[in-house]
Amino acid sequence: KAVKSANVPSEQNELLAVAAVSTNDVWAVGDSHTSSGAFQTLTLHWDGTAWAIVSSPNVSTTQDSVLQAVTCVSTSDCWAVGNHDGGSTSRTLIERWDGTSWSIVASPNTSATQSNVLSGVTCTSFTSGISAQATMPRASASS
Repeated sequence: KAVKSANVPSEQNELLAVAAVSTNDVWAVGDSHTSSGAFQTLTLHWDGTAWAIVSSPNVSTTQDSVLQAVTCVSTSDCWAVGNHDGGSTSRTLIERWDGTSWSIVASPNTSATQSNVLSGVTCTSFTSGISAQATMPRASASS
């Protein structure tokens, strides 16, 4: 059965990942292109009946913030990862759902001069912690 998702009124909405705790507790994450030109985080929640947009924080309202993956252990413990514009390079972005709201969690970056992007995340239990997959740029070959 096809179900319409909620859409932010903007030029473009993109969902990049989905995670289900149950048939009535599903999260989808991605980004929304705003009228200011920046991509901002987008989080949608399925309650078993309809999709609803749930507010999620952004590092800046004028710079890009994108969520690329999501995982959930319970209704009050979900993690989303991606990246945000750090000026000349991308920086990692991690957000956590605590059952009430999404919040940004401090995350490491491996390089100050190269882009850092988290493109995958897994969490299997309350005690196991999260495992994130990083996407690193390839070094260019010179002759």
